[in-house]
Amino acid sequence: MILTDQNTITNRYIRKKITQYKQKKAELVTSDKPIEGVEVHRRAHPILMFLLRVKSKLSGLTYEFVTDKRVDAKSNKTVIYAISHIGKFDYEMLVEACDIFAYPFAGDWELMYATVDDYFLRANGVLWVDTSDKEDRQNSFKFMLKALKQGIPMLIYPEAIWNLTESLPMMKIFPGAVQAAKECNVPIIPIAIEQRGKHFLLSVGEEMDFADTEESVAVQILRDMLATLKWEIWEYLPREKRAEIPDGYHEKFVQERLAECAGFTKELVDGRMFRDRTDRELLAIKRDLERLRNRG
Repeated sequence: MILTDQNTITNRYIRKKITQYKQKKAELVTSDKPIEGVEVHRRAHPILMFLLRVKSKLSGLTYEFVTDKRVDAKSNKTVIYAISHIGKFDYEMLVEACDIFAYPFAGDWELMYATVDDYFLRANGVLWVDTSDKEDRQNSFKFMLKALKQGIPMLIYPEAIWNLTESLPMMKIFPGAVQAAKECNVPIIPIAIEQRGKHFLLSVGEEMDFADTEESVAVQILRDMLATLKWEIWEYLPREKRAEIPDGYHEKFVQERLAECAGFTKELVDGRMFRDRTDRELLAIKRDLERLRNRG
């Protein structure tokens, strides 16, 4: 189901379920109650991994590691997985390849409610967030802190949305992963992922400890590391000549990504990007210039 602006029975039902979920989350993060159902999700993990492998086989999806610098890939240590974001399928290929049990920080429930992906994530354990709701964003961050302190690994995309700039390794990132890691004293494992058709390439970095690093510095270090891991993948791929890149490549690239998920648009992606003060000022100037041109 996809939530739209139309006043239909389906849309009213989805809005009601999302509102109830946000209310329960708000009550949980302001109480001493633990997050329930974690052990059930852990037991379901092997079954979900088996289903993912079957789905990948049937869909023709494959993966390979370019680098994997984890000391103990089977460790049950509480960590934050910070992942680069390229499209709809990177989550499932990532957790299948790395055999990760973690609650993903996900922001698209209005586009996925009652789909197979939704049921899979709920069976795994998931933190849905309404990115347009400031209060829910704050409560979601509090939920993440509660989860980490309870020993639940978290998986987060610091870019917050798909990177549709195929020539930029990493967009600017939100500071939430670093803030949570510092407050809960847990490490971050950075992972870059790239897609070529139905084939995915992964580069997994070493654990990063930011306990003694100033927040803004740590955010930049994390982004640099993710960009470096992505660059390692690009260096691994065969070289391409500029003359071999077809006309309209970028537009085709964007449309192929958006087509992976019903309801995703370029406007939605642009609206969820992290923009620092400089970006916001430049956008304001651009809007002012456009208004002046329209008046002329």
